[in-house]
Amino acid sequence: MFYIYGLRLKDDTEYRYIGCTLDPDTRMLAHTSYDKRNRDKHNWIKANAANVEMVILAQREDPDEASKEEARQIANHRRTGHRLFNRQSHSPTRHAMSDETKAKLSQPKKRRLTPEQRQAALREWFKED
Repeated sequence: MFYIYGLRLKDDTEYRYIGCTLDPDTRMLAHTSYDKRNRDKHNWIKANAANVEMVILAQREDPDEASKEEARQIANHRRTGHRLFNRQSHSPTRHAMSDETKAKLSQPKKRRLTPEQRQAALREWFKED
């Protein structure tokens, strides 16, 4: 599932960034890392770290539909006066995915091993023949 989301301050209606992700929690954490391509967004997040929230605006199963919805959300929010940090206007065709990428994204996410499973796998790996 693809999530189209917006970043804003809690108790504010103005979105400052709109994006798309498969994993909202990990993506929100990534937004706190330094972004050399978008320093203004990074500085805004850093200055308001405790008050920035991610709001899911839409969900899409298909990657192409998700990209189109992201572009629609950006255009609609810009049209209504939101001061977005998004650098470009997101053309859905510019981000067209290859069939191979679509196939990889449609596969279920691999689960991480529990510590016990990891230890068992390591024991098996290093077991002498």
